[in-house]
Amino acid sequence: MNLKSRLSRLEQQAASANDDWQRLLVSLLARLDALAWPFREHTGSFRPEVRRLFREYLSGVGGLRASGQGETSWKAAHFARNQLIESGRCDAVTSGGQVTGLRLTPQGLADAMALVGTRLRSITESSGVLQRIRAANGQWLSESDLFGIPLDGDPTIWAGLIDYVLPLLRAGIVESNSDLRSRSYFRSIDGVQVPAEAASSLSEASWSDSWYIASFNSERAALMRLECLDGGIVIPVRCT
Repeated sequence: MNLKSRLSRLEQQAASANDDWQRLLVSLLARLDALAWPFREHTGSFRPEVRRLFREYLSGVGGLRASGQGETSWKAAHFARNQLIESGRCDAVTSGGQVTGLRLTPQGLADAMALVGTRLRSITESSGVLQRIRAANGQWLSESDLFGIPLDGDPTIWAGLIDYVLPLLRAGIVESNSDLRSRSYFRSIDGVQVPAEAASSLSEASWSDSWYIASFNSERAALMRLECLDGGIVIPVRCT
């Protein structure tokens, strides 16, 4: 193999490695958002387990599954995970000396959001929504009252409005619940401060939006298959 071919192969390997950690980073954000995004269903026993996992993540005890979507080799996934840890984009959650999960740092969150692009909103962009939720003084606020829109019919068609609440849910500033008619409600959590947001030098990636959606949908489906083994329940909000 001549020098030119060797250099070309090294460039291809470097590009692939760069793509691996970026895709894993976007997958981690999608998995976190899948945990934070409101569930409207009250059937099955998955909701208490999802709530437990999310609380463990927010408290620093738990992490996100560290495998990357679509990775063909353990070595590539391992290298991508180490890149995220070494670059300060993720913190490792360990057990018995082994990395069992990853937690996004403020820089990792900022870089993941930059890669995904305009689909995702920042906490700053959702500040008006936060003010309205906090004005309810800890009471559940319906999505209809929050957005000032008479929401009738199939609740799933209102999902786009949740984009404005997602950064607040993700940060643990706001929590969600639903009633038995599948309508979402929100309330602020006392004592939780708005986190500082990091800046990112990364640009939106052409593959990122579809990758984020696929990772999000896959994680949501996996979460809905969970079972709560400790007897926990989630009490729905009263429709009145």
